[in-house]
Amino acid sequence: RLHLAREALALGDAAQAEALFDSCRKGPHANDPDILLGLAQAQFARGDAAATRATLDALIAANPGFRSVDGHLLYARALERLGELDAALAEYGALATSYPGEEARMRFASLLVQRERYADARRVLDDIAKRERAAPAYYRRKEKDWLAQARSLRAKIGA
Repeated sequence: RLHLAREALALGDAAQAEALFDSCRKGPHANDPDILLGLAQAQFARGDAAATRATLDALIAANPGFRSVDGHLLYARALERLGELDAALAEYGALATSYPGEEARMRFASLLVQRERYADARRVLDDIAKRERAAPAYYRRKEKDWLAQARSLRAKIGA
């Protein structure tokens, strides 16, 4: 069922994925971090940021040693969608130095711009540009959409 749930999520059937992940939470697997993370991803894909946050809070409480940069990013996105922008900024800020890719940094910069913290956004965008210049070609290809968004946002705010 877990493999089926992941496949349903990959295919965009968030409701089916959520039901399948939830059905995996039986007995000793009730608080399995991979199942809870998948459930939270399905809830977010379905548009339920409150359920996503609740599931991730349960994951953290039951598995304090579990670390997932994707889970951390999902938590920040859920907070942002819930309108808890200061908390989302703190989460994105923590991810800005550890996330393996540009998505977290770009989301951080975008939220900083939304909060009219342009100098802070410029610093994050400058870091993205510096990473882009130093990155190998495969990384630039992999991150091309986020890098393009960063260039666009830099131009928009005059960075």
